[in-house]
Amino acid sequence: MIVGVYGILSGNAGVTAIAADRISPDVRNRGDVFPSITFQITNVDSTEFADGSGPPRFGSVNIDAIARTRIDAEALADAIVLAIELPASYPSDCLITGRVDSRSANEYQERGGDTDLVYVSSITATFTEAG
Repeated sequence: MIVGVYGILSGNAGVTAIAADRISPDVRNRGDVFPSITFQITNVDSTEFADGSGPPRFGSVNIDAIARTRIDAEALADAIVLAIELPASYPSDCLITGRVDSRSANEYQERGGDTDLVYVSSITATFTEAG
């Protein structure tokens, strides 16, 4: 599922126009400038019946649009939402589909001695793998 989520984000022109290739699973690459994206898969349901069959797997994903200003974080989050909600923009080999469940914004200080505020717009989405 990580590959699919990464493919949707990195394959979308609106997202990469803002974040370029600064898209990372789990944590932001330390040397990356802003804006950037991190995402974490928080839950995967892979129910399987005794005969090996079952519904397609689905998972919850938290996606953070991180920037130095709230305006930049929200613009990146808008692009991410569009990338998720417009399957026509998915890469041709994409094996998952997604929907946005919620969105929130906050600010925090970077770790490692950086005293500048960083703004984060967080998106929670559910992705389903093709069966």
